[in-house]
Order: sequence, then C-alpha cells, then structure tokens
Amino acid sequence: MRISRKQVYLIFTVVVYSIVVIFLDKFIFESVIISESWVHELQSGPLTPFLRSIVRHGEKLIVVFVPAFGNVMNIQCNGCHVTHDKQMVLEADAVLFHCAALRDSMLDMPARTDNQKWVWMCAEPPWNTRYVFDKTLVNFNRVFNWTMTYRVDSDVLMSYSVPIPLANKSVEEMVKAKSLFGVWAVSNCAASERSNLIQQLKQFINIDIFGKCGTKTLCRPPCQFEVISKYKFYFAFENSRCKDYVTEKYWMNGFLSGTVPVVMGPTRSDYELVSPPNSFIHVDDFKSVEALASYLIKLDNDDKLYGEFLQWRNSGDWSREIPTGRAYDDIKGLVESRKTGEQAYCGVCEKLKTNPPPSVVESLSVFWYGEGYSPDSEHFSICSPESGASGYPLKWMITTIYSVCFFIIFICLFRWKAHLLRN
Repeated sequence: MRISRKQVYLIFTVVVYSIVVIFLDKFIFESVIISESWVHELQSGPLTPFLRSIVRHGEKLIVVFVPAFGNVMNIQCNGCHVTHDKQMVLEADAVLFHCAALRDSMLDMPARTDNQKWVWMCAEPPWNTRYVFDKTLVNFNRVFNWTMTYRVDSDVLMSYSVPIPLANKSVEEMVKAKSLFGVWAVSNCAASERSNLIQQLKQFINIDIFGKCGTKTLCRPPCQFEVISKYKFYFAFENSRCKDYVTEKYWMNGFLSGTVPVVMGPTRSDYELVSPPNSFIHVDDFKSVEALASYLIKLDNDDKLYGEFLQWRNSGDWSREIPTGRAYDDIKGLVESRKTGEQAYCGVCEKLKTNPPPSVVESLSVFWYGEGYSPDSEHFSICSPESGASGYPLKWMITTIYSVCFFIIFICLFRWKAHLLRN
C-alpha cells in the first residue's frame, strides 16, 4: 500500500504535535505566565526609581525577583532597601518569589549565596495555586527558607486585612442607619458553591446582588462602601474554603462598610483568631440554609440582638485577646497596626534584622496543600473538598490556543509546499 505525501505530512504533523504536548506543554504554559508578568512589570511604569544604585549603610537588601503579577511597588522599609533589580540578586539578604509567576521547578531560578534567605510569597488560595496556575510544588523541598502568605503559620504574615476605624456612634445610631437587609457583591462567577448557597438563601430572604454575577451595578470605593453600609448583612463568601483564607470581601465589604458579615470560608476558629468578638455570623453554625435564613430574619426584627454584633466597633482594645505563639505575635501586630499587603514586605525586613537562626521549608507542597498531598490528588486536606478554584484553569486555554496555532501553521506550510510543487 502506497502512502501519499499528504498522509506522510499528516503523520509527521501528529508526531511533532504529540511531542510538543507531552514534553513542552507545561513549559509553554509557564513561559506564557512569566511573560505576562514581565509585560505587567513594564506597564507598571519606569523602573528607574526601583533600580537605582544604592549605598546600603548597613541596610538589609531585599530583591523582589518575581513580583506578584508584575506589580512593581515602591516599598519603603525602615532599615531595609527593597528593589526589583534582578541584577542585585547575589548581593541580596533575601529574595522574594511570587507563586503564580514562578515555574514549578528550579528552572530559571537564580544563583544564591550561602546566607541568603529565599522567600516564597503567595496570596492565592491552594485551589488556585494548583488548578489555575498548575503548581504541584513538589520540586521545592528544602529550597525556600521562609513563607510569606495569608496563613497564620507562615514565617511572615501577609494578610488581606485593612484598618477599621472606630465608629464614634452609638449602637442605636448604627442600627438606625441601616434600611436594607442583605447584599452580595461579586464579579467572579467561577466559584459555584457560594453562588448555589446564595440562590438557596434567596428562597427565604431578600439579597441584592451587585457586580457581573448580579443585576445591579456597584460604584467604585469609597462610594461602594457607602452603598453597602445601608445593609444589615454582607455575604462575605470566599471562593475557596481553605485554612486562614479570609480576604478583602470580609475586611472591606464587611467590616469597613459597617455591616455584619455572614461568612463562608475557613472554619469559625480561623475567623475568630483575627476578628473582633461577636462580629460575624458563620454559615457552618447552622444545620440548614433555612435555619440560617431564619436567624438572619430574627436579627432583622430585633434591633437589640442585631446591635450586639456592632458593639465591638466602639471598642479599641479587642485585639488584646489575640493568643501568642508562632506567628500569633504577627497576628496581634496585624490587628493593632493593620498592616497592608505592601507593608508585609517590611515583615521580611524586620525578620532579617533579628538575625534569625537558619531555617528551611522542608516540603513546600505539604505546607501549602496539607498532609497526604499528592500531585494526582483532586483535593487536599488544607481546603474543604466542596469548594474550588476562584478562576478557570489557564493551562487548558493556553494549550488550546497554541494547538490551534500549531495546526494552522502546518496547514499553511503544506499548502505552500503543494503550491511550489505544482509550479
């Protein structure tokens, strides 16, 4: 049986494509993510102020080797110089790497000095790290010295919290200012668990939904907080239910807006660790959706009972009840000084200045995903199995795009070659 040139070309195309998918798929995906980070880095403005030569005068040097999504920030820390200049990495006392824009291996990692601290920073939940950015983390045993995340067991705490000013109003005044029942603001429709719960709750209570996933448009801050402040309850439902993952939904739309947050996320004890006493309502405390709705209706009809959730707003000393221990001192500092995400970089600075003893993260994958983790796992112990990622898997999208481009190029080359042969 004679094989035609077209068949040979088709077989060759399939073989080449198979090799690309099997051996280069992850490399292509990571290259696109890293390239995107570089584009954002260039778009963030001239880097000259952050790349200037320095006279250190005893300051510690921190190099942000892979910034978070290319976000270049002018970070000022007392006693430290923070730079995005990768050329200074060998002089650095600490080098920071962002989880999303780092390859899932040591490929492209810089050289390091003996006393240098490598810091793995991540504000993404484990679901996103694993299934949106495709990081197994199994190749990073004993690579990093410190972790810098929202988790309270991190070496450096990087919280989503924001300063919450005292209300300077009586509880009665705060309650009287609220004329509406419940509100939810959401523009990420990928997380189905929280959307399903909202739809179930709407069978019993009224919830106004703002954002791309709702019917109402919400203005930008500070107008956004003024709108939300008219409601008694804000549904601060996290897209991923993982240990300590309490985001700006809780702190800003909930507390900063002056509402009582109804939360779905990590456990009640995780919330209590960083929250004022009697300040939120956790969905896990109720046996059914109807029971939760009934309790919210009860609070709505009883101003005194509802007002008990607002009493902490006139108290400035609730943070004294924060326990002590590893990372808990950071939490107390967080609650008292209300460090922002950018100021968390200065947490690395403060840690460097104490000249801490040598340390290493034995298994980054176990730290982040929990005991018993395997790259083949669909779930991990650190998160609720009912929750999931807050975004769509980027790897499939990128694979589809380059696959389409691959076959278009090969078709064009085949037609071009056939045209040459005919002529």
